[in-house]
Amino acid sequence: MASSPSIIWSPHPDSNKFLVGGTELKLYEWIPATSDTPGSAHFLLSNIPKIVVMCADWSPDPYQRDLIAIGLITGKTLLVRMQSDIMDSPYPSSTDGINSPTPLYRNPSRSSTKQPPTLGVKMSRPCNVVSFSQTHPHLLACGLDKVRNDPCLLVWDVSQAIDGDTPTGTTPSTPHLTDRKFNSLGMDSSVPYPSSAYREQRPILQYGSSEAITSCTWSAHAGSPLLIAGMGYKYLRVYDIRADANAAPLQFSTKAVYGTSIDPFNPYRMASYNEEGVIKLWDLRKTNDSVLTLNSESSTKHALSKIAFSPTRPGLLASVSKDTPIVNLWDIQETSILQNAVPPTSYGSETSSGLRAITGFASSEPTDNTPHIPGSSSVPVLWRSRESAPSSKPITTFGFIPRMADDGSVPSLLTMHRDGQFESIDLEEASKMTWQPTGGIMATNGTELLSCGGYPAVRRFPELSRLHISDVRSQTDTYEMEECVPAEIRGNVIDSLGNDISVVMRKRVKMGYSMEYQKNLSITRDDHKLHELWAWLQKADELTKSGRADYTNQGVYFIWKGLAKGSTSPQSRKSSMSTKGVMRETPPDYGSPKKTLERLSAKEIPEDDDDMLGMVSTTKRIQRDLALKMCGFDYTKSELEQELIRLESIGEYDQAAGWAFFCGLTDRAIQALGSVRGTGEDDQQRKLMSAVLAGFQPGSADVNPTWRQLCESLSQDMIDRPYLRAIFAFISSNDWYRVLNEPRLSLKERVAVALRVLEDEQLTVYLEKSTERVIEEGDVEGVLLTGLSQRAVDLFEQTVNRYGDVQTASLVMSYVAPQKIKDKRVEDWVESYRGLLDRWQLWHQRAKFDIERGKRMNNASEIATPQVYVRCTYCSQTLGHSLQAQNVRNRDGKRMNVQTNISAGRASGKQKVTDMSSYTVK
Repeated sequence: MASSPSIIWSPHPDSNKFLVGGTELKLYEWIPATSDTPGSAHFLLSNIPKIVVMCADWSPDPYQRDLIAIGLITGKTLLVRMQSDIMDSPYPSSTDGINSPTPLYRNPSRSSTKQPPTLGVKMSRPCNVVSFSQTHPHLLACGLDKVRNDPCLLVWDVSQAIDGDTPTGTTPSTPHLTDRKFNSLGMDSSVPYPSSAYREQRPILQYGSSEAITSCTWSAHAGSPLLIAGMGYKYLRVYDIRADANAAPLQFSTKAVYGTSIDPFNPYRMASYNEEGVIKLWDLRKTNDSVLTLNSESSTKHALSKIAFSPTRPGLLASVSKDTPIVNLWDIQETSILQNAVPPTSYGSETSSGLRAITGFASSEPTDNTPHIPGSSSVPVLWRSRESAPSSKPITTFGFIPRMADDGSVPSLLTMHRDGQFESIDLEEASKMTWQPTGGIMATNGTELLSCGGYPAVRRFPELSRLHISDVRSQTDTYEMEECVPAEIRGNVIDSLGNDISVVMRKRVKMGYSMEYQKNLSITRDDHKLHELWAWLQKADELTKSGRADYTNQGVYFIWKGLAKGSTSPQSRKSSMSTKGVMRETPPDYGSPKKTLERLSAKEIPEDDDDMLGMVSTTKRIQRDLALKMCGFDYTKSELEQELIRLESIGEYDQAAGWAFFCGLTDRAIQALGSVRGTGEDDQQRKLMSAVLAGFQPGSADVNPTWRQLCESLSQDMIDRPYLRAIFAFISSNDWYRVLNEPRLSLKERVAVALRVLEDEQLTVYLEKSTERVIEEGDVEGVLLTGLSQRAVDLFEQTVNRYGDVQTASLVMSYVAPQKIKDKRVEDWVESYRGLLDRWQLWHQRAKFDIERGKRMNNASEIATPQVYVRCTYCSQTLGHSLQAQNVRNRDGKRMNVQTNISAGRASGKQKVTDMSSYTVK
C-alpha cells in the first residue's frame, strides 16, 4: 500500500467489514443493497495508536478474526486487535447513503492502553508492504525499503508475538514453523504451539539483502506456502520458505515489480505492473517470460495505482490509474493443455534449483530428479477489455465487494475518491447468447445459464461456476417452457427455432443433402428455388458430358455475351495428358467462341423449319438456341406438344396453357383450358377463362377497350394462379414485360419467354438487369444467369449474408472451386461448413463431402495428402510403388505429376514378387 489509500476487505467469508488505510487506519462495515435502498458503508472506528500507517493487512486466521498487521514508517510492524475497541451495542444506522459515515463509537472501558505486539527491525526505514499467508495465517511477510547490508524481506511467525492479547475462550494460534510437521501433501499435522512470552521476536526467514521490496504476496503449491516479492526494482522472486534461506529462488527478470496479485482461482498465476502502467501476467511454472501483457490507454497517461483479481469471477482482472474516473476490466480466458500431452522434459529449459524446491512440496522428501509439475498448464488469452461505468469523481483506490451469499448477484466494485467518500459500481453485462448446433439457444449473464432447446424443455443452471463436464446429463432443475416463456410468444419461439437455418441445414444433411443431383432434387422438392438450382446443375452437367463445353461455367447471360475461350469438357482435358500422366505444356486450341457455339448447336437445329417454334428476328440465333437449351425450353412444336400432354395428364392445365401461350400457340392454350374434365369450381373457371381467351387476336390493333379492361380485372384476381395472371396481363396491355416481371413464374420460364420475344438490344438490357437483381437479392435460382462463374460467388455471398445457407453455397461452388475459381470467400464457406459438420459430429457426411470435392479436382491431394501406404516387409516397397510426387513444378513454374519410388531398408532398389501376407499398413 506504501502510504497511499487502500481498501482491504476482511478475508473471512461471513464478514462484511473492510479497512481503509492511508495516514490512519479506519474500519467500516458494508451494508449490501436491497430492492429499496442502495448499498452503504458505515464508519466504525479508527486505529487507537496515533501512528502514521504505511501499509496494513488483515489476518485470515479464523481464531484471530480481528487481527491487523500495520507497517510503520520506522520499519516496525504492529499487530493490532480492532475488535477490542468496538462498542458491543449496535451502531446507529445512516440514512444519508453510501458516502455518509456514522459518528465514531468506541467503548472507553475496553480501549486498551497497552502497547500492541511489535515486530521490530535492526535498522529504521519505511515498511512498504505487509502480507499474511492465506493458507498459513500465522505467517506474515514484511517488505522494507533498501538498507545497506541488511535483509529487506522478513517472514514472521505472528503466533510467537500474540499471547496476552488473545481473547478469552479462543483457541491459540498455529505453531511455530520450525516446530511443525508436514505430511506428504505439505499440510501441518502438529498440535497447536503454546504462545510465547516475548513481544519482540526475530524473523524466522530473511531475504533480499540491500534490495528494496516494492510488493509481496503469498501463493501455495501442494498445500505449502510460496512467498512472491518484487525486489530491487528489477526482479520478481518466488521463495519456497521450507527450503534453506540460501537456496536460489525462482526468478523473473522484469521491471513489473509493483502490485503483485495472485489469481484466487489459479495459484500459479500472478499479475504485476511496472512504472509505465503495463500489466504482465506470469505463470510460476514458466520463468522465461510473462504469459500475457495488458496495456490500457488510461495507464499510459496516468500511473497505475492498483490491480486486483476478482474473488468471485474467474479470469476477471481490474486496474485503476491515478486520478481517473473509470476502472479498466480485463476478461481473461485460458486454453488448457493436458499435462500428459506435454513431454516431461518440456520444462527442463525453464526450471532452476528454486523450482526444484517448489515442486518438492509434492512429496515429504526433496528429490534431485528433474521436476515435473503436476496438473495441467494453461495459456491465458485476453478475451476482451472494457471499462466500468464512470464514477462521479476521480478514483483513488478500489476493491471488489465480496459476495455475502451465493445469490447470483452482479459483481460490484467499491471505489474511494480523493476526499474519502465511497461509491459502488456494478459490473453489469449484457447477457451472452449462442446458438447450439442442433438449433437450441443458450444464454448467460455470467452467473446463470439458461438453455432452451427450441422444443418443450428449458433447463436452468443457477450455479454456472460449479458446472462440470459429465457423460451423464442431470435431469434436475428442468422446467417446462410454460414456466419460462410467456404464453403469447411461446408458439412463435418454437416455430422460429424449428425453422432456423441451422436446424434446416442439419435436417438436410441427415437426409443426404450432398453433391448428388438426384438426391438433392428429392430433398428440395418443397423448396422451389433450391429445386430449380439443382435441376439446372443436373441439366448443365448432362450437357457438359454430351458436348465439348463446360456448361456449368456458362450461364445464360454469359452465353448471350459469348462463351469464354478455353471452355472445354473433362474429356478434352484428359486427352491433353500423356500416357504416363505428365501434363503437356502446350494447351490445345479450343477455337473461337463463335465456332464453339456453332459446333454445339449445329446438330440440334431441326431439318423441318415448320416444326420450329416462333422467335423474334435476331442476329444471335445460335446464342438464343443454346440459352433456351440451358433453360430447358429448346422445344420443337412436336416436343412441346408431348410436354403439354404430360402436364394435362397430371392436372397442370394452367401451366400447359401458359407454356403454349408463351410459345405463340394461342389456340393450343385455349384447348388446354377448355379440355378440363371436371365439375369443380376451378375446372369451371378454367372453361370460362378459355372462352375469354378465345377473343384474343394476336397482332390486332383494333381491340375492344371493354374487353381489355375485363382481362386486366381477371389478371388482378388471379393472385394464386400465376400462369393465367401473366396471360391476361399481356392480353390487357400487349406488353411482354408484364409477363417477364411476374415474380410467381420461375426464372427459367421468364428468361425463356424473353429469349423468344425480345429484340437483341432489349434482351441484353433485360439479362443485365435480371443478373444484377438476382445477385443483389441472393436468389440461388439466378445461377441460371450467372453460371458457376465469379458472378455466382457474388450471388452466393448475398445468399449467405441474407439467409445463412452456407451449406448450399459450399456444395454448389465446390463443383468449380478451387480447380476453376479461386476465391477466399468460397474457401471460408467450405471450411465453415466442414467445421459445422464436425460440431454436429456428422463425421461420415463430412468425409463424404471431402471425397466428392476431391473427385472434381485435378489433384486430390489439395483436399488431403495421402496418409496410409501399404508396404512390403521384405523389400520395403509400397504396394503401388510408382507414386506421384507432390508439388513438383517444371522450369515455367507449372505443376507436374512425376513418378517416384519410395524405397528404404536393406533391399532398396530391388523388387521382389511376394504374396499379400508380407505387406503391412504404414
